Amino acid sequence: MLKEIQVTDFRNLGNIHLKCGEGVHVLLGENGQGKTNFLEAIYALSIGKPFRCKTNYEAICFDKEAFHIKAETS
Repeated sequence: MLKEIQVTDFRNLGNIHLKCGEGVHVLLGENGQGKTNFLEAIYALSIGKPFRCKTNYEAICFDKEAFHIKAETS
């Protein structure tokens, strides 16, 4: 179970730090706000690469040098 996640400079996500509690979590937002990017960050952390690009370099925020994804699970 995902307990906490921190995402920095991944696609259009600047800096997100989320602590997850028990139960169901819902992502709400307008088009282009980063819902799928957030799910892709979780995927990239678990599989080792984003699902919508061939290299990790393509997932870095514009004008940044790298992205960082860190999580705590139980």
